[in-house]
Amino acid sequence: MFHGPRLQGVTRIDGYGEQGIVAELVTIPVHDYFSGTSAPRFQLDAAILDAAGQLAGFWLRERNPGVPNCFPFRVKRLSLYAPPPAPGQRYSCHGAITLPSPTVLEARWDVIGADGRLLLRAEGWDDRVFSGDERFFGFRLDRATPACPSRPWPARCRRSCACASSSRCRKARSTRAARSGSACSPTWCWAAPNAHASMPCRSRVRAARSG
Repeated sequence: MFHGPRLQGVTRIDGYGEQGIVAELVTIPVHDYFSGTSAPRFQLDAAILDAAGQLAGFWLRERNPGVPNCFPFRVKRLSLYAPPPAPGQRYSCHGAITLPSPTVLEARWDVIGADGRLLLRAEGWDDRVFSGDERFFGFRLDRATPACPSRPWPARCRRSCACASSSRCRKARSTRAARSGSACSPTWCWAAPNAHASMPCRSRVRAARSG
């Protein structure tokens, strides 16, 4: 994954299938999280919870190569069964994953110690699934390599547009000029194929309000 050292808690993928994934996680040192203390106390190990959530990305990437992106936005229940463990402890994470819709991934994570006891369980874990350019995904994996995540617009933005002379556009601009007491000039335009979509942004808003 693209995470830095503080969140690289996934050490091995043991297996995955249609219904989920199993992986090994490791707890990460926290002594250098804060400058004021080398022994911070937490109610939960947020890094290992994040590592469990990363498995959704692994699973989605392997199962659906054309839709490589997901990001968590909700968890219904988080149950903690032990205090945060010491750094370097290894756990097995069992994830049950479904895709109820093209834009939502649902999961449940069980983080289990070598003794078979639960460290934590996250239920109702929801990710938003979205597509993205492959160049952006590659940029996240290797930021040292020069990359251009964006792409040029097909047409330049212009300060005036074809529809600026339309009756609706003139009415909107006249209304604005009357309210402000000064001449109204287009600020910027959408570079879109149809004339009305490419009219100045503020004129489009006022035209819509005026009907």
